[in-house]
Amino acid sequence: MSNRREATSVVTSTLTGLNDETFNENEENISGSNLSGSDSDASESVSLDSLNIDGIEVDELSDTDDSGRLDSAHETDSDGQNWPEFNLENDIGNPRLKQDVKRDFCCLVSLTKCRRAKLRALELIEGAHKAQYEKVYEYLLEACKDGYRAGCRRIVGLDGCFLKGYYGGYLLAAVGIDANNGIYPLAYAAVESENQASWLWFLELLAIDLEIISSYQISFMSDKQKGLLEAICMLFPNAETRHCVRHLHSNFKKAGFRTKELKDLLWKAARASTIREFDDVMDELRNTNQHAYDWLKEKNPTHWSRSHFSFRSHSDMLVNNLSESFNKIILEARGKPILTMMETIRTKIMLLIVKKKEEADKWKGMLCPKIKKKVDANIKDSLRCVPSHAGGDKYQVECGPGSQHVVDLVEKSCSCRNWDLTGIPCMHALAVIHHKDEFPETYLQTCYTKQTQLQIYSNFVSPVRGPKQWTSLSNMLPILPPPLRRPPGRPTKVRRKELDEGQTTNRLSKRGVEMRCSKCKRIGHNKRSCKGEVGQNIPVIKHQVGAPTQQ
Repeated sequence: MSNRREATSVVTSTLTGLNDETFNENEENISGSNLSGSDSDASESVSLDSLNIDGIEVDELSDTDDSGRLDSAHETDSDGQNWPEFNLENDIGNPRLKQDVKRDFCCLVSLTKCRRAKLRALELIEGAHKAQYEKVYEYLLEACKDGYRAGCRRIVGLDGCFLKGYYGGYLLAAVGIDANNGIYPLAYAAVESENQASWLWFLELLAIDLEIISSYQISFMSDKQKGLLEAICMLFPNAETRHCVRHLHSNFKKAGFRTKELKDLLWKAARASTIREFDDVMDELRNTNQHAYDWLKEKNPTHWSRSHFSFRSHSDMLVNNLSESFNKIILEARGKPILTMMETIRTKIMLLIVKKKEEADKWKGMLCPKIKKKVDANIKDSLRCVPSHAGGDKYQVECGPGSQHVVDLVEKSCSCRNWDLTGIPCMHALAVIHHKDEFPETYLQTCYTKQTQLQIYSNFVSPVRGPKQWTSLSNMLPILPPPLRRPPGRPTKVRRKELDEGQTTNRLSKRGVEMRCSKCKRIGHNKRSCKGEVGQNIPVIKHQVGAPTQQ
């Protein structure tokens, strides 16, 4: 028995297990013994020299209660198993941990020791990074392919984000869009690095899961990640590829075009729905800044302007907000070990699908709420349009001087191309629908209905048993973690922000604050880089007694 608690437990359990006959025989011998086994006592003294028990002989135990000390052994609470802070918020900071140790144990420890103790506790809770790679074969998760085929529009957002764990890596993700213009996660995978080979492997599996037979059936939205465009061209040569306009504008600024006027013209060209409107905006940009026009002219408008988008996906998206929203959801999981991260993401997706299903059950009406809001806005704008019947199912709609469009109700098309792009009737089409005294809902694509939303979210992610109940695949060689690539310096946990992004608001900026040296008292540097004369090196001017002073 190595310590007080183990000895007390053995003695107590032994005495409890004795039958009444044995206890009565030794009652007289025990009456003079001293047994103290309370955990709250500071010291223990056990004397059972008169009690004969087979298999155990205790003469005397005197031990000091040091279960709360923080030695190098760390055999009790220092592992973090009994600390609820690690289970509730495993991102507890080292300074706060140091304060908690001082408060609970009256002991001063260094920040380095707090960091090591925190890492050890998190490994006990979440599992070691390297050990979880050996169990990857035992973890399988099917993509949400049934929900995609049930009614999601044929546009997929692709993005990759870096992992913050010990071995690093990247998480590739594919996100779809549901009937209410919300995100619908399709697939995700952890890879060693973001390159063409990783994207090829990921997209090959994605094509199998989503049953993409012809590349004409799908459109991709991306931020032009490394190797992604090359992989799409190899696997989906006829697919439409869109580039996020926000990232295009970021590169536009890096090229030196940062004025608000140029920014507005770029976004105006991206939002133009017809080729004539796009050309007019580009001419205006050329008259404003020839160099900006030349830079933007090199970018193929089929990737970033609505005027050149195809109608196959029923979407006019210009930015990759679907993937950015998904990255926000999984932000806290990106620093965990591989299987813990996957389980965290799977649980979030499972809860998201159930939540969206419950919300859709409460909707009233035929259309989804966000789509109904868009239709109402178009109805309000249609009040200033005047339709004229041109024969058959075609109408001419006037919306002011020089603004005139052609609407075909059978083809569900308008010359402004907004109805063709989204599948939602534009204000010109709604003016004709109102003129015929018909319901707008009958002219919307079925991908925007409540019934489609319910079909999408009727495919649930099944719950998964814990790792202790997984089938062990002993015949498989364990997967090794990726090669450790740790550049010099502190590991990066926060992404680099763009020039126009807002900075963090939880601390004040030091921009504009004058730095004063504490040694020489001069402005412009601190004492670390101070090169001035200080202390005994400063020459002292001595005045001769009786010498005349200069005025």
